[in-house]
Order: sequence, then structure tokens, then C-alpha cells
Amino acid sequence: MQRLPPAAACLAGLLAGLLACGGDAQPESVAFAELCGQAGPVRLLELAPGRQLHSFSVPFRVDDRHYFQTSRGVIDPGGGALATEFEAWSCGPCGESPRLHASDLTWISTQKERWPGVVVGCGATSDALVLLDPAGGPATPFMPGVRCDDDWSEHGVVAVDGDEDDSADQQAAFGALVLYPYPEDPRAAAPPPIVLHPQIRLLPAVSDPAISRGFLLRTRPDEVLALDADDNLLRFDLESGTSTVEAADVLSFRVSLDDGRYLLWQHTAAATLDLKPIESAVILKDRATGTSVALGETALTYSPDAAYHVADGVLPLWLDGDRILRMFRIPELAAQDLPRGNAFEAVLDERRWLISSLRHSTVSVFDSVTGEATILLVHRGEVFDANPTRALFLARDGYQEPPKGPLYHLSFDGSDGRVAAPRATQFARLASASSLVTPVELSRDGRGPLLLVDLDTGEERLIDDPVPAASFRLGAGFGPGHVVYSVDDGPRSGIYVARLPDPD
Repeated sequence: MQRLPPAAACLAGLLAGLLACGGDAQPESVAFAELCGQAGPVRLLELAPGRQLHSFSVPFRVDDRHYFQTSRGVIDPGGGALATEFEAWSCGPCGESPRLHASDLTWISTQKERWPGVVVGCGATSDALVLLDPAGGPATPFMPGVRCDDDWSEHGVVAVDGDEDDSADQQAAFGALVLYPYPEDPRAAAPPPIVLHPQIRLLPAVSDPAISRGFLLRTRPDEVLALDADDNLLRFDLESGTSTVEAADVLSFRVSLDDGRYLLWQHTAAATLDLKPIESAVILKDRATGTSVALGETALTYSPDAAYHVADGVLPLWLDGDRILRMFRIPELAAQDLPRGNAFEAVLDERRWLISSLRHSTVSVFDSVTGEATILLVHRGEVFDANPTRALFLARDGYQEPPKGPLYHLSFDGSDGRVAAPRATQFARLASASSLVTPVELSRDGRGPLLLVDLDTGEERLIDDPVPAASFRLGAGFGPGHVVYSVDDGPRSGIYVARLPDPD
């Protein structure tokens, strides 16, 4: 049952009215804290116009140098970030001695916990690992045979040999599962690879386009889970190299993210004539106790993140042809169906969950004891962040264009909602419990002002402009309260770091 409290009945109109009070004045600049001897952004690297900071795995710090990856980037029509022509750079804390280390790298990463002072990259063209030289010398080969997309574990890199020539329309059905052990010294020869299994599944046993490799193979810190040609779900211990059978007749599986205690797997079944997702028995196995329980018949591909919420004590599973979302409590497995058309968002406490409906454009609090859903807001958009006291909801005008905000603050104590940020985009990040960094008013090439927003007052302050939307990162090796970003503006173009004011 959906219940609309009196205060929420006019919430959308009230919040729209609050937005109208904002005016059209441009925000003032942030009152930056001092950094590198100046109270303002510090340019760390000069960049050619059109280049930007590539901020998904970097920046980071190794010893006394900060590492960056730059690229040419744009925003596609759906709001996603596209990047090409990568370069790897480093400099000192305030931009001293900039060095170009390598070009044409898909990614760079620090491995300082395993090998202090080491930075690894992977070639976009070669699909091979290299070591970057901190002094600026040429990159050198590292761990031959390992490729850019292979999985890093605690004991080595896990790879599948035999799928090197995969194309979009023709993929290998099987491949050898191989562990490449880490060398003690990254500059020494690596130990020989270990074949864990000669033939694991890379495609499902029956034709089901919804089942991707992520449903057939999973690498965790100390283990790999994979399917063999006989549809056994195998566990490989990466320390000993031994394997055990976790389940038989498995079509696909997922594993909980916390400690991997729970396996959710689907039983094998015949393919459907219309190539719709295959529905069959789905079983939950508790690997700590060895017990298994059938949860119903469905397609596991309907619920790709079902096992991801186990740490919060719930497992959401879509049933009845992807029409009913049933919530199972972990470990007791008490079941509760959500109101039709609603999706699970977050656990608020032992009895309340945050839910949302794309069909009805609502976000609500669901009481699992009474079965009532109290609507907090009626608006298109998505939950941006949630904790036990409030949700932040990023509004959008439609689903064909990227969201432009506002960002609503929705309390769970019965008080009215309010505008936390008059403008926000999907690239926004929380800088603290009470502040947000977001690019806004993006041009066709994804550039716009980067703002610091006070979530208590809605006040906007300008960090810089124009900033490529996907080119900023918080902390980023400089510590809390710092933002690293790039500017694309003629002679000002470059990578900058700024220290934001203390939120308190």
C-alpha cells in the first residue's frame, strides 16, 4: 500500500517554489584555504587545450610525487564520459618537476602496498603491463602474459587464456584459467604461470544473451569461482591452487561482496525459444554452514546486484518475470514483497527500507512490518545517496537527457523535504556530510562551471570554469578537503588542485 502523507502532497510544488527564489546571479568564488603558499587553486600541470584529467583511477600519490592520467575527452549524448589519447604524468606536491612517463596507456595504478614506490600501467595498443620509471625514463615490460582487463588478487593476477581473439559477434566458449603469481621484486623475472583449470566456461551452457561473463566467473582476493564444462561451480583456492565443487548443474551465479559467504546460483535449464532470460530454480548457499535453500524460480539476470546487499542484512530478488521484488532477510530468510513497480534502494533500519518507482516517479519509505509505503517525493530522477536519517534525490526532467537537478534532501523523520542543491549533475560527489562538488550547465562537449554547494543552505560557490565534467576527483592523494580537476580554457588549461574551506 502506498500512503501519501499530507505534508508530501504538495512537496514537489513547494520545492519548485524554493528553486524560484534562487535568482540568476552568478555564484561567488570559493573562499579557498591556503595551499602551496596561496589561497586559491594551484596549477600542477599545463595541458594543451582539449586535454583533461582522466580521473577514474587517478590521481594518486607515490612517495613524494603525484601521478595523473590525461586524455582527450567528451561527454556522449547519454551523459557518459568518453576518452582517448591517454598520457601518464607525475609532478611534485605543488607542480614541481613535471614528467611525462608514457603515452597510450589504458590505465595506471599504484601497487605501493605490495611494492613500495611502484607504479604499473597497461598499454592500450599492446594490452600488456609496464612499470613506470619515477625518474622519467622509459617504461619497462612487467609480468609478461598479463593483460589490461585481467583480475588482480592477493596472490597474483587471474587471467583467462584462449579468449585473446574475441570479437563482439564471436566469443570463445571456454578458456584456460591461469594464475600469474606476483614476483617478490617487480623488476625481477616473474614466476611461471599456474594453470588452475584447462577449460572454464566463458559463455553459458545454453543460449541466453542476458548472461554475461560476470555471471560465470568471479575473482575475489583469495579465490576464484568459475564454471567448468560440466556446469559445476568450482572454487579455486589461490594460495594452494586446489579446487572444490561448490554446486552442480549451475547456469549462472553471483557471490556476496562482504566476505563471499553467500552464493546465489541458478539451476541449469533449457533455452527459451524467444531468447528471453531463462527462468529456473535459484538457490542461496551459505558457505559458512554448508546449507542451501531454494528461493524460487526466476532468472538471476533480473537481479544482478541481489547478493551485493547481504552486508545490510537483505537480499532483493526479482520474481514472476521481473514483476515482483521479494526481499529476503539474511540469514533467517524471512520474505517480504515490495509494492508492485518499486525497486529497493537502501536499508534504513531493522524495519524500514528506502524504495523507488520508475513507473510512478516516486521515492518512498517502506515499513516491512505494516506493509505501508510512505511517499517522500513524486518526481523523475534517482536516489543519489542515502543514510539512516536522509536521502538525497537527484531530479531530472526526463530520461532521454542527463539529469540537471535539483538535488533534494528528504528526511525520514516526517519533516518536509527541501532543496539541498539547486543544480547538480550525475557527476556530482559529496565533499562532506554538508557539501557537494558538482559541475553544472554543461556544454555539448561536457564543459561547465564546477561548484561547491552547501547542502544545508543551498548556497553555491564557484571553484573554477570551464571544467570538463568527468575530470575532477576529491582527495586524490592530497587528502580530505582537496579537489583535483582540470580546466580547458586556452592558456589557463591544465590540472589544478585546490583546498576547500573546512565544512565546519
